[in-house]
Amino acid sequence: MPHIRTPAPGRAQRTPAGTAWTVFRRRLASTAVLWVACWLATAMSEQRERCAHSIVGPGGPFRLRTSTLPPNETCVWPDGTEIAALDVMPYLWWAAAAASLISLLLAAAITAGTAEGGRSHS
Repeated sequence: MPHIRTPAPGRAQRTPAGTAWTVFRRRLASTAVLWVACWLATAMSEQRERCAHSIVGPGGPFRLRTSTLPPNETCVWPDGTEIAALDVMPYLWWAAAAASLISLLLAAAITAGTAEGGRSHS
């Protein structure tokens, strides 16, 4: 006779919808962690000072462009040169945000499909 595994007492059996929502929560948490990492890296980069003292870029007058999603500071010179405080991290953040959105949509679709499948049509 094959061994049948049953959930331990007190533990709920995992459903596809529950698993999908768990994946979404984890992806959202990783996106939040990356946002904090971007914020810290931008805050510690002293990008304004580096641009003002010509440590980076061509030197001369520049304007500072800031963004909040993800946090970043970019020095922009009149000749079109741009130097950002963060290098690859914004791309990682946008990838994590996209993955969170996709997992949210999948979790909602699975939940809606489960709810629709449980209804009886008269």
